[in-house]
Order: sequence, then C-alpha cells, then structure tokens
Amino acid sequence: MIEDQIKALSIVPKYKDWLIEAVKEQYEDELESQNQLLEDAKKYEQKLLTEMDSLLDLRISNEISLEKYTTKKAEREALLIRVARD
Repeated sequence: MIEDQIKALSIVPKYKDWLIEAVKEQYEDELESQNQLLEDAKKYEQKLLTEMDSLLDLRISNEISLEKYTTKKAEREALLIRVARD
C-alpha cells in the first residue's frame, strides 16, 4: 500500500531539473575542493623534499652538525609520512 503511494508521487519536471543542477554544482564544487587539496599536498611534499636536499647540502658543507642534520631530517621524514598517509 505504501509502495503504491510512493510510486504515485512524482516530481514536477521544473523542480527535478533544478535539483539535478544543484547536485551537479555541489559535486563540481566538491571535486574542485578535492583537487585543490591534492595539489596543495603535492606542493607541500615537494617543499619538504627540497628542504631535505638543502639539509644534506648543509651537512656536506659542514655548515650544520650531524646531530642537527639527523634531527631536522627525521622531522621532515615524519612530515612526509603524514602527507603521504593523508
């Protein structure tokens, strides 16, 4: 009985079209947001890799101690793991 009543209901085409457009816009906004987050994560990952390269250069040139290099490298590696995991 309830099934028959539900089947008898219909959406006015004008509202149906409006609803479809609203859902499409929301999807496009969400997709754009997700793409931006992904791009930001890639940029941050590249920044961390560049920092690690710079740390290595500083260590090779003896501008920082081994202890400081090890600490800073470990910090960057932990951040990289977090970026990759998220």
